[in-house]
Amino acid sequence: DLSHRPRCSSLPFRTMPYTYTTVEALNEHLQTLSYVSGAQASKDDLAVYGAISAAPDAAALPNAARWYNHISSLLGDNFPGAPEGVVIGGKAPGGGKAEKKQQQKPKKEEKKVDPEEAKKKKLKAVLKEGGKKGQDIIGAAEMGGLEFFCTAFDEPEGNVEYLQLAMGAANKPVDPEGEERRGGSGEVGKMLFSAGVEALAIGGYVPADKVGKVAVKEWMEAVLAAVGTGAIVGEPTATECYAVCKLDADKGHFPLKMKDSALQAAINFLRGKGCFPEDAGDSDDDDVAYGDDAFEELGLA
Repeated sequence: DLSHRPRCSSLPFRTMPYTYTTVEALNEHLQTLSYVSGAQASKDDLAVYGAISAAPDAAALPNAARWYNHISSLLGDNFPGAPEGVVIGGKAPGGGKAEKKQQQKPKKEEKKVDPEEAKKKKLKAVLKEGGKKGQDIIGAAEMGGLEFFCTAFDEPEGNVEYLQLAMGAANKPVDPEGEERRGGSGEVGKMLFSAGVEALAIGGYVPADKVGKVAVKEWMEAVLAAVGTGAIVGEPTATECYAVCKLDADKGHFPLKMKDSALQAAINFLRGKGCFPEDAGDSDDDDVAYGDDAFEELGLA
């Protein structure tokens, strides 16, 4: 029963300013966010970027590393000159107080991670996110009258095989005897995006009864053409198609940056087919937000 869910939320994105403390805390903060605050890069990102002395370790801090590389790319586009080095106040640049304090902390003994256990844990997280977002997607689709949906997934982290599993979990029929309602969005066409440190994984799905409206391979090819890089992996079927766009710093192809443009390209393709509502703006409280931010706007997050 979806009658109790609000059509649109007017809550502010954030009520308190972000306070940078450590790279670990930043990594956790960016787990579900593209930027430090808001939906676009801002002076907040520049301030935090300047407080970090070196790029975060991609293996230990994937969210912070992804964000750091993206901000580096934006800075490179706007400040193309090669740096020669400067001294500020008699000290070498880089390393804010919070960062130096962090560096002075004694190192904790690293725990050995069992690869098999880590893989099982990751797989569980991927399937859980897929099932949960499947419910979010079908809820948003029913409330907005949508046949197609575009959104981002976090747990696959740019791994196309994990994204395929997440897609399956999202489309899996709901188990009426399960403890939680999961999946159930098999009737909704969708394109999913997952940005990792090294790549952006994209998955497209069109239900069999909607292939006459949207050809999933054509949809994927249009998205890759808009991004300017990437390739289809495996053999597409009539209902599913997957692709990977790899990191190429020299060409400015960063996963997080590519995700934003790919998601918009996917929505534009659907609009061109008459399969996605036009953006009516924010003037009417009854308007429904679609795409990557729809869950929060519809009160489903």
